[in-house]
Amino acid sequence: MGREVRRVPPTWEHPKDASGEYIPLHDNFIRRYRRWHDEYAMWQQGMVWAHVRQVFVPKWELGVMSHDPYEEWDGECPDPADYMPDWSPAIRTHYQMYEVVSEGTPISPVMDSMEALASWIKEMK
Repeated sequence: MGREVRRVPPTWEHPKDASGEYIPLHDNFIRRYRRWHDEYAMWQQGMVWAHVRQVFVPKWELGVMSHDPYEEWDGECPDPADYMPDWSPAIRTHYQMYEVVSEGTPISPVMDSMEALASWIKEMK
């Protein structure tokens, strides 16, 4: 299970669905949104991002058909509802541990310092 610490406001309560389960939320909406649009623009020019090589290459090099829709390659444009709120850094004063490989859900309470979070993690082991 991959984990990451996210900066959150002190009063943050991660949203839950009707059954009380956490709703998975990704982080970094703006970065993902911009990347999607940049790669879409290159797609329109006949190029595709080759992750292994870390460069744009002609679609045919990866066996992509020119008429294929970009959404079949990289999914729909990111929806802000699927991401954490974009708080200003000034109000992100607390910390929370998240499971991020498949879910994007919290696994710790909101803590006021990294030390408090580290102590909580140590107690959980």
